[in-house]
Amino acid sequence: MVQGMGEAKAQVFIQKLEDAEVGKSRELLIKHTANAADAQQRLAEANAEADAKIAEQQAESERLSLEAEGLKKQLEDQMAASAAGSQEVAQAQAVFGQQLEAKEAEVAELRSQLEAAATQSEQAQTSLQQLHEAKAEADEKREYLTAETERLSSEAEGLKKQLEEQMAASAVGNEQAQAALSEVLEAKNGELAELKEFSDKQRKHRLTLMFNRLDRDETGGISKEEMTETFTGDISKFFSALDTNADGKVSIEEWLGLFNKMVQGMGEAKAQVFIQKLEDAEVGKSRELLIKHTANAADAQQRLAEANAEADAKIAEQQAESERLSLEAEGLKKQLEEQMAASAVGNEQAQAALSEVLEAKNGELAELKEFSDKQRKHRLTLMFNRLDRDETGGISKEEMTETFTGDISKFFSALDTNADGKVSIEEWLGLFNKMGQGMGEAKDQVFIQKLEDAEVGKSRELLIKHTANAADAQQRLAEANAEADAKIAEQQAESERLSLEAEGLKKQLEEQMAASAAGSQEVAQAQAVFGQQLEAKEAEVAELRSQLEAAATQSEQAQTSLQQLHEAKAEADAKITEQQAESERL
Repeated sequence: MVQGMGEAKAQVFIQKLEDAEVGKSRELLIKHTANAADAQQRLAEANAEADAKIAEQQAESERLSLEAEGLKKQLEDQMAASAAGSQEVAQAQAVFGQQLEAKEAEVAELRSQLEAAATQSEQAQTSLQQLHEAKAEADEKREYLTAETERLSSEAEGLKKQLEEQMAASAVGNEQAQAALSEVLEAKNGELAELKEFSDKQRKHRLTLMFNRLDRDETGGISKEEMTETFTGDISKFFSALDTNADGKVSIEEWLGLFNKMVQGMGEAKAQVFIQKLEDAEVGKSRELLIKHTANAADAQQRLAEANAEADAKIAEQQAESERLSLEAEGLKKQLEEQMAASAVGNEQAQAALSEVLEAKNGELAELKEFSDKQRKHRLTLMFNRLDRDETGGISKEEMTETFTGDISKFFSALDTNADGKVSIEEWLGLFNKMGQGMGEAKDQVFIQKLEDAEVGKSRELLIKHTANAADAQQRLAEANAEADAKIAEQQAESERLSLEAEGLKKQLEEQMAASAAGSQEVAQAQAVFGQQLEAKEAEVAELRSQLEAAATQSEQAQTSLQQLHEAKAEADAKITEQQAESERL
């Protein structure tokens, strides 16, 4: 009935049934009960039942109110959770930003280091270019000295031949003049022999130094691998020609033997050209290796300068020999003049020819002396610059002690004329000029050569000491570069991971916000449903209260009726008593 006709109509119908039932009950009560108190008791029970229904409806209202409060609190918790999630995301983003900034700073520092390394490499390239230019200048001077020596030798031969022809034409019969001329020629031949011997020694010295440089493992022999590391192209034929006993190693005897054969076969000049090419290739390769295995550009420049000292030493030796020849020529000139004066040679043509020869020789010797002085000053200046390692413009006692062995106190004191603890370039050149005037050019050159040999030897020791394991240094540099690359890659991967993580957090936050919005929508829907239910319950309670009021009204009416019944019963009882009394009286 409730589903079919609705709650209100069903309640009205029920109320009618109740009214009919109560009316019938009252009739039965009046009819079958003489005791009005029993009827009143039943009415009280009906009222109690109505009160119980009211209490049950109130309890249901309170339950619904508590349920609404729970839903409201649950909504507030969800909103707080969403706010806390947003705060966590903000904190995670802040931490990620700090980490990203730290990584960017680290990458910037690595880039700065790479730029500094590139700058050092450019400086090394500049230093190498300067050294190449210095080497080219030294080679040019060496070629000039070689050509000058050959020219002087050739002119001496021509003069000798010219003098012989003139002497033959003039038919000079003076035995003393012929003897003097023979002595001059013999002396000249001796000088040429000495020059040849010196040239052989120089060639042997140069080849020995080259052999020692090529013998990097210092085993006393050059392997094919060591030659391949230095010279480009296919060196198989050259190595086979050197390795006469085919033991896989070129000894110093085999090395020198081949070049001696080359001199005999192709001549001194062509052999010197070939040796010079080998030296250029070897020195060039050494510089490349030095630049490759030295990270510090300034240190590379210093070591390359030390390697170039050997070329300067060769020039110095040639200068010393030229100066020695100049001195001997002066002596020969004086000796010849004395012999010619003693013999009183009267042949004017011979004297004129000899005077021309001597004047030409004096001019050549003056030019050679001037060039020798310049070369000597250049050698001393280069040595000064190499010793001045801190490039302050002066050599300290400590810098000299690092290079020369033994007690150098007296030598340093003789150099440091103003006693300021530093030897200037003027003091350095001044002492050697005094030495040249005091002990003679030859002894001065020997002393300078010994200093250069000691300085070059010390430089070579330092070079070997600092480049003993070049392959290991290169490997470590490669490992350091690989480590830096790995760190950069790791940082990039970390940055990508953090970026993905940030994207994930962002997506999660959006989902939480969407879920929060969806939750808010569900709560709103639940509140709407609850509101509808509450309104229905309130309408139901209002209807029940209306029914209770109607029941109360009916109860009052029943009480009134019951009072009337009591009054009517009393009146009837009185009448019955009166009738009984009348009957008894009758």
